[in-house]
Amino acid sequence: YFVWSTNTARHKNHHFALEVLLQYFENGGSLKCVMTGANTDKFDIENEVLEKDSYIEEIRDIFKSNPILQESIIIKGNLPKQRYFKVLSGAKFFLNTSCNDNGNGTAFDAAMLGVPTLSCDYAAMRNMDRVTSMNMHFYSNNNVDDAVRAVREMEEKVDFIDMPSREELRKHVVVD
Repeated sequence: YFVWSTNTARHKNHHFALEVLLQYFENGGSLKCVMTGANTDKFDIENEVLEKDSYIEEIRDIFKSNPILQESIIIKGNLPKQRYFKVLSGAKFFLNTSCNDNGNGTAFDAAMLGVPTLSCDYAAMRNMDRVTSMNMHFYSNNNVDDAVRAVREMEEKVDFIDMPSREELRKHVVVD
């Protein structure tokens, strides 16, 4: 499996990501996706959502209309830190679908656990990769074919990605 850590904010690019993942799964992608993050349990169609939010409803509707996504994406929601780290450490890779925020610190957590990152290509993540030498892999935002190719490539080549050591990464930790 791979981990998609996100939240329910629009800039996390869910519509695009779900289109990419649907194509990946429809075309023989063999890894499951574990979705975690704040309030992501609201995307789970098995859960009742009391407050109305049009964006959350849009994402739930995508899940409702796609049995493949229902079967292939396991929504864990917000996990306690230690459980989250256990799930993340068992992943083949971490998927970051945001396209315009200040960067996703989970990519650094993943690297500390020896898990590589596949990220949407934007300045903050490129800078994080440059500064930390995490050897991230990137796909173009709004290019479904490129993103599907990138996910498939991670599935096939993840074991050959050269990751920095914890000691090398530790140089970038403010408080240890």
